[in-house]
Amino acid sequence: MQSSVKSLTKLVGTSTSSSFTLRNYAVGQNVLNKTNYFLDQRYNKHNVNDIFANKKVVVVGIPGNSPVDTFQHVPSFVNNCDKIYSKGVNYIVCLSTLDPPMLKANRISLDPNQRLTHLCDENGAFAEELHLCQDLEVHGLGVKAPYVKLRRFALIVDNGNIVFESIEKHDDDYSHTDAETILKNL
Repeated sequence: MQSSVKSLTKLVGTSTSSSFTLRNYAVGQNVLNKTNYFLDQRYNKHNVNDIFANKKVVVVGIPGNSPVDTFQHVPSFVNNCDKIYSKGVNYIVCLSTLDPPMLKANRISLDPNQRLTHLCDENGAFAEELHLCQDLEVHGLGVKAPYVKLRRFALIVDNGNIVFESIEKHDDDYSHTDAETILKNL
């Protein structure tokens, strides 16, 4: 099955440094009417329909608490959120597989004015459906062992339809999924 999944992913373009992948696999897909849900920092469940129906949402995939996420990637959205919201965006969702206490800690330290929405894709189901997870099998850990880890990605979702997708190839890069990239594509 893994090979058939890879054959479905069409590479639209890559940078000359090959540090990112602009795919169209998820573009055009509709995320509404799925059974997926996200958790917030208080363990409240939020159905995907509540988040995406009749809204324009930027989804930022956060792999973990790396220095890139903490000092560069998330701050790029905190610093540019007013510009993004002025383009008609209802939410900027920082999505990770971190547990709710870690979400809260990230929100307090990285986004003290609560301009972004920090949510947990608890079992990684949403990201896995869109092939936005890292394949940890390459490192001998298996696809789901010890947990699902998101890749660093950015999506623009308009009324449930994914209209833009970009994914970083390297853990230390964020230049193709940062706020500036989103602003250029809104």
